[in-house]
Amino acid sequence: METKLMKTIVAMLGLGMAFGCAGSADDLTAGDDLNLDVVASRALGVESATRSSPKARARGGESLTALVPRGPRHGVFSAKDAKQLDETFCCETTHLKGGKKDCFAAPEDAATLVDVAGLNPIESYLTSHGIPQSKRSNYDTTLLDKFLVQTIKFGYAASTIDAACKFGLNVRMRVPPYAAGYYPIPANDTLTILVFDAVTQTWQTPYSQVIGWTGASAPTTKFIDLKPLANQVGGKDFINVLIQDDTFVDYIELVQGQSSPVECPPVPPAPTYTTSSSWHVAIEENAMLTSCGAQTNIPVGAATNCPDAITAAQALFNPAIADCLKASCKTWLEAANPGLVIGSLADVSVVEVAPSSCWADPYTTVMGYARTRYQVTLPFECHYSVPVCID
Repeated sequence: METKLMKTIVAMLGLGMAFGCAGSADDLTAGDDLNLDVVASRALGVESATRSSPKARARGGESLTALVPRGPRHGVFSAKDAKQLDETFCCETTHLKGGKKDCFAAPEDAATLVDVAGLNPIESYLTSHGIPQSKRSNYDTTLLDKFLVQTIKFGYAASTIDAACKFGLNVRMRVPPYAAGYYPIPANDTLTILVFDAVTQTWQTPYSQVIGWTGASAPTTKFIDLKPLANQVGGKDFINVLIQDDTFVDYIELVQGQSSPVECPPVPPAPTYTTSSSWHVAIEENAMLTSCGAQTNIPVGAATNCPDAITAAQALFNPAIADCLKASCKTWLEAANPGLVIGSLADVSVVEVAPSSCWADPYTTVMGYARTRYQVTLPFECHYSVPVCID
């Protein structure tokens, strides 16, 4: 009944759950027990509040779940009503277990296997089931007919999983595009969780489902609810996620929710990386040409005083020189932030900052004419923000 009620409320509000990067989202569950008493969707700015009456609690805790928009509350019930309820929020903690949230950007992120004899002999399992190393892929790959296999160091007790208001895996995936001469067939791709029983020394499959692609190529975040699987995966040192074979994967993360009577803190914005530098150019009394990297013959305006020289330099900086400097910015940002990999220069911005400087530089031409050039320095900053995955 609660499941039907939740689905009805969501349909009425026209809301869809969104996890991680932007795009469509689906839920994959191991059964019909969806554990929807408390859910949260920070991307939509919506929390779930559970309310129960004394009579309901006497009957065993039957509850009514309602969506409460954050900020000025409206729609389902008012702020006054909310204060009168036993309000519970499911505050999420995420643990990235494989790949990076880089929107499928190159370079590929390595999938990790942890092979431990007696506890997780995954290599022998894969080899015996026709999945040698040559058939495996990494995150962000563009190869078809491959298996992505990720071992997750687990160790969560079944009681910990049961106690969480939300506990599962977000898997960010997309359908590959048509490849020249080959049509991928993702409709039959599966997502499987494998665990090894150290007592019986046997493999178990607590979860395996067809992903359910219907031809759309937009990125999708699948949520695999581990709460119904608590007794099967609880206490295991490792779980292994297998995805085959025409599906591309950006990342896998574990989401753990904790019930709180206090509204959850906002999701922090994506980190922004910044480094500073400056660009120098000489502005002559006559219009000239300059270059920047591989770009040559860039026109430079003329000036006979510093204010005009600065204006001419700024006109040249935006956008021609700024665009040229992006490659250097990428190098500087990655050098200053070990582990940072910028996939595309389109995500790098070059922003001029104050103050600019200028000084007159008199000189004599080879023909003996007295001239003045104006040496202009424009400070700038390189910015890189982790992109929101709309791709």
